[in-house]
Amino acid sequence: MKFRTAVASTDGIVINQHFGHAEKFHIAELDTEDNSWQYLETRPVNRACQGHEHSEHSFDAILETLSDVQAILVAKIGNGASDYLESHGMLVYESPF
Repeated sequence: MKFRTAVASTDGIVINQHFGHAEKFHIAELDTEDNSWQYLETRPVNRACQGHEHSEHSFDAILETLSDVQAILVAKIGNGASDYLESHGMLVYESPF
Protein backbone atom coordinates (compact mmCIF):
# COMPACT_ATOMS: atom_id res chain seq x y z
CA MET A 1 0.00 0.00 0.00
CA LYS A 2 1.24 3.49 -0.82
CA PHE A 3 0.50 6.57 1.21
CA ARG A 4 1.82 10.09 1.44
CA THR A 5 3.23 11.82 4.46
CA ALA A 6 4.12 15.44 5.15
CA VAL A 7 7.23 16.13 7.21
CA ALA A 8 7.78 19.38 9.11
CA SER A 9 11.49 20.04 8.70
CA THR A 10 13.71 23.06 8.16
CA ASP A 11 16.31 21.04 6.25
CA GLY A 12 14.38 18.10 4.77
CA ILE A 13 16.43 15.65 6.83
CA VAL A 14 15.39 15.96 10.48
CA ILE A 15 11.82 16.28 11.80
CA ASN A 16 12.50 19.49 13.73
CA GLN A 17 9.55 21.83 13.25
CA HIS A 18 6.57 22.56 15.45
CA PHE A 19 3.39 22.23 13.38
CA GLY A 20 2.35 25.82 14.03
CA HIS A 21 5.74 27.22 13.01
CA ALA A 22 6.23 25.21 9.82
CA GLU A 23 6.40 27.27 6.64
CA LYS A 24 6.83 24.20 4.42
CA PHE A 25 6.22 20.49 4.44
CA HIS A 26 8.33 17.90 2.65
CA ILE A 27 6.13 15.30 0.96
CA ALA A 28 7.19 11.67 0.67
CA GLU A 29 5.36 8.63 -0.63
CA LEU A 30 5.81 5.48 1.44
CA ASP A 31 5.25 2.00 0.02
CA THR A 32 4.51 -0.60 2.69
CA GLU A 33 4.71 -3.50 0.24
CA ASP A 34 8.39 -3.08 -0.58
CA ASN A 35 9.35 -0.89 2.42
CA SER A 36 10.51 1.96 0.22
CA TRP A 37 9.92 5.67 0.12
CA GLN A 38 10.32 8.43 -2.42
CA TYR A 39 10.65 12.18 -1.91
CA LEU A 40 8.06 13.95 -4.05
CA GLU A 41 8.22 17.68 -3.34
CA THR A 42 8.27 20.49 -0.81
CA ARG A 43 5.09 22.53 -0.36
CA PRO A 44 5.05 25.99 1.18
CA VAL A 45 2.30 26.89 3.66
CA ASN A 46 1.40 29.90 5.74
CA ARG A 47 2.28 29.31 9.37
CA ALA A 48 -0.65 28.07 11.43
CA CYS A 49 0.58 30.04 14.45
CA GLN A 50 0.86 33.81 14.20
CA GLY A 51 2.38 34.89 17.49
CA HIS A 52 0.55 32.66 19.93
CA GLU A 53 -2.70 32.74 17.99
CA HIS A 54 -4.10 30.29 15.50
CA SER A 55 -7.45 29.65 13.92
CA GLU A 56 -9.35 26.84 12.28
CA HIS A 57 -9.02 28.84 9.05
CA SER A 58 -5.22 28.48 9.19
CA PHE A 59 -5.57 24.73 9.87
CA ASP A 60 -7.99 24.42 6.94
CA ALA A 61 -5.56 26.16 4.59
CA ILE A 62 -2.82 23.68 5.53
CA LEU A 63 -5.22 20.74 5.19
CA GLU A 64 -6.11 21.98 1.70
CA THR A 65 -2.43 22.17 0.73
CA LEU A 66 -1.93 18.65 2.08
CA SER A 67 -5.21 17.24 0.76
CA ASP A 68 -3.54 14.19 -0.83
CA VAL A 69 -1.51 13.42 2.32
CA GLN A 70 -2.63 10.85 4.90
CA ALA A 71 -0.14 11.52 7.73
CA ILE A 72 1.89 14.39 9.12
CA LEU A 73 5.15 14.12 11.10
CA VAL A 74 6.09 17.03 13.33
CA ALA A 75 8.48 17.69 16.21
CA LYS A 76 5.62 19.09 18.31
CA ILE A 77 1.95 19.94 17.94
CA GLY A 78 -0.58 21.29 20.39
CA ASN A 79 -3.57 19.21 21.45
CA GLY A 80 -6.07 21.53 19.77
CA ALA A 81 -4.27 21.45 16.43
CA SER A 82 -3.73 17.69 16.64
CA ASP A 83 -7.38 17.05 17.49
CA TYR A 84 -8.53 19.29 14.64
CA LEU A 85 -6.29 17.62 12.05
CA GLU A 86 -7.26 14.13 13.24
CA SER A 87 -10.98 15.03 13.12
CA HIS A 88 -10.41 15.84 9.44
CA GLY A 89 -8.82 12.47 8.68
CA MET A 90 -5.12 13.27 9.09
CA LEU A 91 -2.89 10.91 11.10
CA VAL A 92 -0.62 12.99 13.33
CA TYR A 93 2.74 11.81 14.67
CA GLU A 94 5.08 13.68 16.99
CA SER A 95 8.78 12.93 16.81
CA PRO A 96 10.53 15.28 19.24
CA PHE A 97 14.10 15.96 18.15
